[in-house]
Amino acid sequence: MDCGATKATTLEGLTWQGWDSPTATATGKLVEFACESADCAAGHWTTSDVKVVATGVQGGSYSIMKYSLPQTNPVISGGWALTVGGPVHTNAF
Repeated sequence: MDCGATKATTLEGLTWQGWDSPTATATGKLVEFACESADCAAGHWTTSDVKVVATGVQGGSYSIMKYSLPQTNPVISGGWALTVGGPVHTNAF
């Protein structure tokens, strides 16, 4: 889970293909909680279909995981750098 000041994001129910190749792909659900107050007592959950691509094999592990929400216009996307300390969320991809 990626928790920021106003949002939490998880990927659920991923079905992977090509896990032993330089690029692995998955489909599943992106679930987000958006806070509507400073303490997040109020907020709402949204669930969207998601496509995930893992790339950048280094030392036998993927180093980049990108996601996109193909049903949005324009397509919403982002990703994580997969580091030793854990995933770091970014929208820079």
